[in-house]
Amino acid sequence: WILNRYGHIYLQKIFYILTGDSITGGRVFWCFIIWGTAILTYWSCRLLIGKKGYICGVIAVSMVLMQNVFGKDAGCTLTDFTVMFLVMLAVFVYLLYLNHKGSKGHWLLMALGLIFFWAVKSKEVGICLGVLFFGLGFNKEESWNIRRFVNDLKWVAIGIAAGCTILMLFDLIFLSDVFFSVRPSNIREVLGANVNLGGPNTKALSSRISMRSEERRVGK
Repeated sequence: WILNRYGHIYLQKIFYILTGDSITGGRVFWCFIIWGTAILTYWSCRLLIGKKGYICGVIAVSMVLMQNVFGKDAGCTLTDFTVMFLVMLAVFVYLLYLNHKGSKGHWLLMALGLIFFWAVKSKEVGICLGVLFFGLGFNKEESWNIRRFVNDLKWVAIGIAAGCTILMLFDLIFLSDVFFSVRPSNIREVLGANVNLGGPNTKALSSRISMRSEERRVGK
């Protein structure tokens, strides 16, 4: 399933290049992801509640940072953390769109599509962001319109295409293979491990998961 984690890998790579060291880059990346998620959580609460939402924002951030996983996996650049950050970034952009509908709304929708694509290409669970698309199609009067909905989806699709183009550019730069992420054979490998129940890839994956679960049980 590593074939579908290159969104996460390339984000890390940017920090490795900026710091000139993989260890330092990994630490900076982890700090960026965790604190970025906390800041986005705070401002998302402010957008939901309004100017007086700072108390709710502080409570929400406290609840996020109190999770044991951050202490247990401190400094680990897990793909789950990356998707967590991208989900919060997408929610923040979506709330911005709802609060600032106007001439620049299409830029926010394109950003939403790009983030959605990058989250999915970081880990499969990023597809849960698709639920936000059901909240599109509302005009300034808060009435839903099918024409507006289709138009909003058009801008989201453009953002997804932009995300795919950027990923292909990274494939070309780092792997010398511009079609690595979109090659049908690689896409089938990913689908085989996640969707094709009963297929050879799924059976192998299930076997590895069972072995890991047994190892953890014996270890306890």
